[in-house]
Amino acid sequence: MDNNSAPRNRSLLYIILGISITLVICVGVFAFAGFGLSQWFDKSSIDLNNLAEIIENPVDILQENSSQESAELDLENIFIPFWESYEHLHHFFIDQPINDSMLSDGAIEGVLAYLDEENIDIDLIIVPEDAPSPGSLSKQAKTPKDAKDAFLSFWEVWQKLLYADIEDNLSYDFVMQYALSYMALALDDPYTSYLDPVQYHMNQEVLDPAGYEGIGAWVDTTTEYITIISPMDDSPAEKAGLRPDDKIIAIDGEDMTGVDGSLALRKVLGPAGSIVTLRILRADLDPFDVEIKRANIQTPAIRSEILENDIAYLRIFSFSVNSPEEVRATLEDLLANDPKGLILDVRFNPGGYVNQVIQITSEFLTSGNVLFEQYGDGAKDTFEVLPGGIAQDIPMVLLVNEGSASASEILAGALQDQNRAILVGETTFGKGSVLVNVPLSNEQGSISITVADWLSPNGRHIQDVGIDPDYFVEFTQEDADAGIDPQLDKAIELLSTP
Repeated sequence: MDNNSAPRNRSLLYIILGISITLVICVGVFAFAGFGLSQWFDKSSIDLNNLAEIIENPVDILQENSSQESAELDLENIFIPFWESYEHLHHFFIDQPINDSMLSDGAIEGVLAYLDEENIDIDLIIVPEDAPSPGSLSKQAKTPKDAKDAFLSFWEVWQKLLYADIEDNLSYDFVMQYALSYMALALDDPYTSYLDPVQYHMNQEVLDPAGYEGIGAWVDTTTEYITIISPMDDSPAEKAGLRPDDKIIAIDGEDMTGVDGSLALRKVLGPAGSIVTLRILRADLDPFDVEIKRANIQTPAIRSEILENDIAYLRIFSFSVNSPEEVRATLEDLLANDPKGLILDVRFNPGGYVNQVIQITSEFLTSGNVLFEQYGDGAKDTFEVLPGGIAQDIPMVLLVNEGSASASEILAGALQDQNRAILVGETTFGKGSVLVNVPLSNEQGSISITVADWLSPNGRHIQDVGIDPDYFVEFTQEDADAGIDPQLDKAIELLSTP
């Protein structure tokens, strides 16, 4: 392990899927982009008993909870979360150095977006002669020394904001959140973003792993629209014909353009038996509506059996907290049958915790590395194979497809690079970045930051590339309708051939 990067490695809790930003959030759903939070940052708090009210009236509640109204403006206190985020971005973001002028331009765009929503033309705002100067506002807000010059133009816009004719009481905390959100977006990274208090605490909710009420699909909430990674087996989403890479552009007639994925997701969730109408954008087709009856979704963990020709089959649906123990126990049962080969199936597996996938991958390898973690400065952390694997010798085929993401791709890259398994299927999703989600002061949400990339043992990048199979075999909708699985058939053929 690189000694220079070891302290950094110890101080972060790594996030996969989930891929995403986002802990497990369910449409019976697993948003792979964000699992977990930094272990060493103090978490802000909010009364979760009022969460339902906040979800229904987020703007009103956030404005009511604002620490300052315009009559008693305290810029230093209001901008504590903003400058915390500024510092975290400079410390953690993978692509360094960061241009402060770019961050300032993003923050300005946020303030302008707020004014635009209020139908206020900034050019028509009249600033009195005795108004505090932009430099004075910058000083009041405790702008960091290194940011003063770049952010002066931001304070020029903020000065005008102070004299905007806004009908309702203005929450400056709320405008700060707009500025912070757009500042993060200015980095043009799909997973670096600001989560306001509502979004943050939605992502903090721990859902019962035994089941959910929703449509039953693994999704990515970090994209422009909620994107289906894969429907769960025998779920309402699967029965309705949803497919990987389908994008949900409207929910019950409400356009989701510009709506944060975590908030849009709440609209997909709902009581079992109720109906939700999703407008789907699918490649090469005009948008179309799908009505889906929500149900109680039992989240699958693993499935196993002995197939024809004495071949063991193990499917892992996701890499959750208990997965290593469940996989090991299942492998012991399968291997007791003395099978001639093993098919490991991670198709439509959206990811999970990195520690869990390291443990599971180590069941099949004797030595070497599972993955590397590479930071923007080139430093690497190494994650080695753990000793004691019980399935190190049995011939293997790994099934992958476009729904295999994040932790699944770590597994695939490691087994392929070490020539331990033959990969069959289609190119994987391409999610290979590391996130930290840092709670901010004053109950102002959190900042989620891409800090590193995952690399396979041979140094291959996963992000936006994915893992190519050794045997490319399509599985079409026509195959599914006919009840055949050409990818599984190919795996059986390979293991059955002497």
